[in-house]
Amino acid sequence: MPRVKAAGKSSAGGLSRLSPMHRAALLALAGSIVAIGSIMLWQSGWPQRQHNSAMQSLLAGTARLGFRLQDVRVEGREHIGQEELREAMQIKPGMPTLALDRAAMVERLRRLPWLAEAQIMRRLPGTLLVKLNERQPLARWQHNDKVQLVDTQGAPISLTDTSGFAHLPLIVGAGAPRQAYDLLADLNLYPAIQQALRAAIYVGERRWDLLIEPGVTVKLPEGKETAGLKRLDKLMQEQQILTRDVQTVDLRFPDRLIIERPVSTPASKSAKNTLKR
Repeated sequence: MPRVKAAGKSSAGGLSRLSPMHRAALLALAGSIVAIGSIMLWQSGWPQRQHNSAMQSLLAGTARLGFRLQDVRVEGREHIGQEELREAMQIKPGMPTLALDRAAMVERLRRLPWLAEAQIMRRLPGTLLVKLNERQPLARWQHNDKVQLVDTQGAPISLTDTSGFAHLPLIVGAGAPRQAYDLLADLNLYPAIQQALRAAIYVGERRWDLLIEPGVTVKLPEGKETAGLKRLDKLMQEQQILTRDVQTVDLRFPDRLIIERPVSTPASKSAKNTLKR
């Protein structure tokens, strides 16, 4: 009696009858369809919206549990105003503490003219600690008919109003901010010169002239400002050089002192007197 094969038992399946090349092509096509579908789904924004919605719900839940902003403590603030600090941080009471983006806040704070660096730390459940490192104003810099502040690193501080810093020394000339710190530090050792100083002028981007009250120009030696200031202080204390009819005191030469008198005086016939030390 002939054997009868059961239906469906003659083949392992449709794919098994395909060659390896055809199977690979079909799998690649299926993968492409899945990838394209995933890209289209992602571009529609649906996964992001679902994720954001879930995160918002989670953060709202943490706020209800007490993890919400209640206190902001700021350290190191001197020149930055409270309002501009608040606007830069973009925070308000009651926000979920865990939702605060500290990196974004620091980045916005760095745009403030006074800020050098900032650290922001969470103190759970509801406190934000903000540590500010502000730039320190060193002097007023007059250049190209403008006056602006510079910090101790010689970098300009972009303020529209510098009227509140008239007590700072005035430096003049190209390159002056980069060299001013050492000069002004030396001037701290000589209060009499510091008090009489009207402006420090950087000449040729290599040396300093000091404009001293009542209008005397003092030429300091290049690269030897400390020695020049010491010598000037001695002249002021022992010879009252500023009370004489003097226009310029030249200290650039260590072995002699050159004094120039105003040309409009009777001494104009001998405008320069050179005195051996």
